[in-house]
Amino acid sequence: MKRQLYVVRALSALHPGSGSEIGIVDLPIQREKHTGFPKIDASSFKGAMRAAVRETAQDDAIVQNIFGSDVSGTDQPTQAGAISLSDCRLLALPVKSLNNIFVYVTCPFVLNRLQGELVYTEGDQSWIGDYQAGTVSSSEMLAMNDGLVLDEYVLDGFTTDTATTTLAQSLEQQLGLSSGFMSERFAIISDEQFGQLCRLGMEVNARIRINPESGTVAEGALFYEENIPAETLFYSFIGATKTKRFATKVENGYQFKEWTATEVMEHLTDPLVLPPVFQIGGGATIGHGLIQLQPVREGVTS
Repeated sequence: MKRQLYVVRALSALHPGSGSEIGIVDLPIQREKHTGFPKIDASSFKGAMRAAVRETAQDDAIVQNIFGSDVSGTDQPTQAGAISLSDCRLLALPVKSLNNIFVYVTCPFVLNRLQGELVYTEGDQSWIGDYQAGTVSSSEMLAMNDGLVLDEYVLDGFTTDTATTTLAQSLEQQLGLSSGFMSERFAIISDEQFGQLCRLGMEVNARIRINPESGTVAEGALFYEENIPAETLFYSFIGATKTKRFATKVENGYQFKEWTATEVMEHLTDPLVLPPVFQIGGGATIGHGLIQLQPVREGVTS
């Protein structure tokens, strides 16, 4: 199996829903049970990818070769998909800042977990190193007394760090962002501080429906929805195997064709098959759920 690391960047607010709850937030987002970190479940991720490939490639054979057959009920043989996906796990969270409008924050736990998973992945791993809490990519982020002001929190004792700067520059290049966009606003905070921001730093929006006759909120049409903010970064691993003898019906029966694992991965990086920007989760009609999906390429380092 070939296994590739992908970075997922939220271009607009995301709502990977987890159903309804009894509480202040009626429609919460998906979260990891053991950490409370926001996530995008692998099944949601795969479904959005499949829909994007179907719309872009306009070829059912490509869709079924990569993702497997639709629900059976036709006379065509069914097959399993050729890819497997992990959940989209949180990499960095955008937080309002005093000096830089916003800052990308992460923590040692997140980076160490990613580093452990990279052991099973082919390709360049040089952009992952030994990172310490209390470091920033640029001194311009800091206020008086080396403090970092994030939302309503003032965190003290931060220093600039070459490894943190290198990581930010590498992510910046991988995502095709302008120079300085990420490397001037990247910070590593403690695990405890990061966990608190993950619990309290999500957007909660009131949604209503107006009664056109009265001009007021329709009865029962007020609800609160939780969203992951734009610019949040996730990562996911996508693995590929050779295809499972995809069958195309021809005049005298079925014609079988196989793709290698390399060919499957090449199709996933082809913008004519899988667009680099597509929609996932709820709120599509109001601009929510746009993500950028970028494979981590070898040799792209600062």
